[in-house]
Amino acid sequence: MTHISPPVYTVWSILSVAHLGFLISHLWKFDRFRCVSTNSGAFKRVMTFAYLTALPLCSAYSIGMMVLKYREGYMEFPGFGVIPKPYFFWTEQDMKLLIPLNMIFAVAWGLEIVSHLEELCFWLFLTVIRPRHTSWLKSIQFKMWALGSVAGMVGIPLTTWLTRNDPLKCEAYMFLVGSSADLLITLVSLKILWVFPGFVDRVKSAGGEPEVVIRLLTFSDLNVTRIVFRFAFCVPVLILAIDGVNPHPHINEKALWTDFCATLAGVGLVISSAHTLLIFFPRSVERRTGYSHSRRTIGRPEGISLKPLPAHNPQAPVSQQHLVSADGTSHNHQPSYVVTSPQSKPRTLIIEDDAEYDAEEYESFVMARSSNKRTEVWEMAKHWF
Repeated sequence: MTHISPPVYTVWSILSVAHLGFLISHLWKFDRFRCVSTNSGAFKRVMTFAYLTALPLCSAYSIGMMVLKYREGYMEFPGFGVIPKPYFFWTEQDMKLLIPLNMIFAVAWGLEIVSHLEELCFWLFLTVIRPRHTSWLKSIQFKMWALGSVAGMVGIPLTTWLTRNDPLKCEAYMFLVGSSADLLITLVSLKILWVFPGFVDRVKSAGGEPEVVIRLLTFSDLNVTRIVFRFAFCVPVLILAIDGVNPHPHINEKALWTDFCATLAGVGLVISSAHTLLIFFPRSVERRTGYSHSRRTIGRPEGISLKPLPAHNPQAPVSQQHLVSADGTSHNHQPSYVVTSPQSKPRTLIIEDDAEYDAEEYESFVMARSSNKRTEVWEMAKHWF
């Protein structure tokens, strides 16, 4: 790991700083930073704290290592040519800074594991275990997250601290423990991709609002790309780490493969983290444009005189309700009648079950009625957003 060149850490620094800028811009447009406040639920507050703390720490590590690498520069080593100066040849001042930087990255990695593991366990709970059978706090998935988070927050920094006297061993084992944990989480996340379509169908059948169903589908698409780039991060780091703990390393002694794996890992880390930001804090284009699915105009198409079908059933599904035009053509419509006056501006009147509603009153009535049909699966999914 000591042979990673200064330009690689420059790439890490540029990407991490750019990601911080994207984070600030996104959260400002999301809700003017209100999501960072302590008013949100404990579940999302933990994820928010872990995620938002890990990003600046990663940037600090990248920038610090870039400065140290350029300050130490290169040296000619017999049998290897000109290489980045190994740690054992660094000045005492820079060596003292190496341990704090490694500890910063270890803490950041532990926080990243906390947030991703919490997300993974929660989605496993929703998609595999039916929420009506148990509660989240009593589920095995919650216990898995609690134990995994403690292991991640303690294991990686502890490994870094115990091996601090040997910079090469410290870096190699830190990356080995962290990348192994990340790879395990990413592999289990593949199960979410497999069962998620069925979960979305359950939410839709339970009366999920269109906006949240769209967000679930968006999450599914983003999650596919994110998992690909998480593999792009943890697999190259794991390769370098395994080779680093080997008494006779091969990959770390080759500048091409060392820089390639390290650069690929940096790109994978930032892009997957950006996808996590979009998933944790999903911006709604509909809200930005002022459009809402729940505020639809219950109007009448031009040229249609409304009358009920002979076998009208107010309790039938929407797909079975129709309007009939003058030429006999049927049109799908709300389970209602619309009465208008041709001499004046049309006034929408909703008649259902012998009761008359104004359009806005009917909208509130329908929303209240549909809310009673939501199952616990839908309610749990709603809390995620």
